[in-house]
Amino acid sequence: MQEVRRQSNRQFSLSAGTLYDNLQKLMAHGMVEDQRRAREG
Repeated sequence: MQEVRRQSNRQFSLSAGTLYDNLQKLMAHGMVEDQRRAREG
């Protein structure tokens, strides 16, 4: 979250809620996966 703010010259800021909401959307589209589930399955 801090890296996003740094790289955007403080124009963008992520909260934990925003981050996890976006991660869920990326997972739903198959763009990222939960590593815990990948190891189990």
